[in-house]
Amino acid sequence: TIGANETVLLRVSLADKITIESTWRTGAGSSGVSMVQCTQPTVDCGPEMQAAMDSGAHTVIVPATSTVGESTIQVNSTLYLRSNQTLVLQPRVVLEAARGGHKDVVSPMFSSVDPSRVQRPMLFNSTIIGFGAALIMRQADYNNPKLYDKSEDRAAIMLDDAHYVRIVGLNISFTGGDGITVNGYEPS
Repeated sequence: TIGANETVLLRVSLADKITIESTWRTGAGSSGVSMVQCTQPTVDCGPEMQAAMDSGAHTVIVPATSTVGESTIQVNSTLYLRSNQTLVLQPRVVLEAARGGHKDVVSPMFSSVDPSRVQRPMLFNSTIIGFGAALIMRQADYNNPKLYDKSEDRAAIMLDDAHYVRIVGLNISFTGGDGITVNGYEPS
C-alpha cells in the first residue's frame, strides 16, 4: 500500500501499442494505492481482492502473477465495487469464475450492490481498467441444470444504482447472462 504524501506513477501498457500513464502525489489523508496479493490465485483470490477494494485506496491494482503467459486468478463469489476507486487489472490478468462458484441465481463477478451497505447511490465514480486483461465465467456450467439453477443474472459486471462508472479495455466472455448489466433506480 502506498500511503499519504508519496508520488505514484501508474503505467499500463499493452504490447507497446497502448500506454496509459498517470502520475499523482497522494495528499494528506489519501488512501493511496493497494496492490492485491493473492495467496492462492488458483483456488480463490476473492477475499484478497475484496479486502484491497475495501481498504479505502483510490487505486487497486491486480498484478499479473507470472512473467510469461496469462495469469489466471480464480474468483469464487461476487466482488463488490467501491465508490471513488479505480480497479486496474494488469495486462495478462485473467479473472476466472471458479468451478462450482457463483451458485446464487444473481451472482455476477462484480456488482455495485453490496447487501451490507445501504447508501444511495450504491456506486459513484468508479473505474475498471483492463487493457489486455479478461473476465471469464463458466457459461457451459451455468447452463447445466444438474449443476446450477437456471438464471440469466450471472453477468460479469452488474451495475445497479451506479453513477459515473467507466469500464475500459476489458475482454469479457462466457457469462451466464449479459457481459455487463446496467440497471437504474429512481432517486428517493
